[in-house]
Amino acid sequence: MIYMDNAATSWPKPEETKKEIENVMEKYGANPGRGAYPFARNASEYLKKARKDIADFLGIDHAEHLIFTSGNTESANIVLKSILKPGDHLVYTSSEHNAVRRPVFYLCKRGVEATMVETCGEEERFLERIRKAFRKNTKLLVINAGSNVTGHLNPLREAAGIARKRSAYVYADMAQTAGIIDLSPRETGVDFMGYAGHKGLNGYGGIGALYVSDPSLLQPLILGGTGKLSYLKDQAAYLPEGFESGTKNLVGIGGMLGGICFIKNRGREKIYRHEAELTSYFLEELKRMDRIKVYRFREGAELPVVSINVEGMFADRVADILAKKGDIAVRSGLHCAPDMHRQFGTEKTGTVRFSFGFHNTFDQVDHALKILHTL
Repeated sequence: MIYMDNAATSWPKPEETKKEIENVMEKYGANPGRGAYPFARNASEYLKKARKDIADFLGIDHAEHLIFTSGNTESANIVLKSILKPGDHLVYTSSEHNAVRRPVFYLCKRGVEATMVETCGEEERFLERIRKAFRKNTKLLVINAGSNVTGHLNPLREAAGIARKRSAYVYADMAQTAGIIDLSPRETGVDFMGYAGHKGLNGYGGIGALYVSDPSLLQPLILGGTGKLSYLKDQAAYLPEGFESGTKNLVGIGGMLGGICFIKNRGREKIYRHEAELTSYFLEELKRMDRIKVYRFREGAELPVVSINVEGMFADRVADILAKKGDIAVRSGLHCAPDMHRQFGTEKTGTVRFSFGFHNTFDQVDHALKILHTL
């Protein structure tokens, strides 16, 4: 199989990921923070070190400000449901994933107001739209770092500057950029960042993380045992354990740590350059095919994500042919980002998304192009 669905989940997982998971399963099987015996203490020490190493890689200055979650969906829910109250207003973009859109819809039914800003290829025009969307009661700006439909990057630093001037907070969805492009809270000035462990960070599903600038702004989404202050009836919102109720997914955290080890060993710039070259080559070759429509805001490869349609064919049909004729795995549909598709007019047909990873080759891209050419 030729796997080209890395924007959903990266695959194959590197050896470093598998080895670190094996290491955790063999040596750190106890529940961290839940026992004074050596086996449990070792698990606690592993968790502490893993948190610091992952935080360092993500450019987070204080490791305790990194909360482990089940993924970016949980991270978004924690932030949105903590920050926004009835009467508050938020601004979000048309390129947001349902991990953001559905919590927004939920909150709007309960008295929160929201304005969606359409994404566009002209950065200053996009930023001006964000400025105009702000109101006196705007509490939060939600913006993803990169789109899982078009592969475009959003100007996080500039958008965060607009929010700061209006005393609003910023939540950034880092699902498509983490591990691929270095965008830290320190450099961007973003208050909250949600991470998915199973994409560019090369871990497995079910693990993610949330950067929190100020814990006093948030409330835990899930309440329960934290291993500390067990005598309290109410759960204290302290970092990080107050937001990590229940048994930690130490195997998932180990997988994320192993994935980061792979990135360090290969070099983040080298990985990004290879993926960008594959994307650029693919885009150039697609220009030779008259019946191919590419959905993109700007020229060039920003993220290794390309959405297309073949004239006169539904996206599902194209993906099915690619799988049956070429053993090529791609994603078809709305990619959990329907506002982006409404903007392109593809809400009924969906698109076929190719998303490349470090393990993909030019020969594999040529094979995909050959199948598309037959259509």
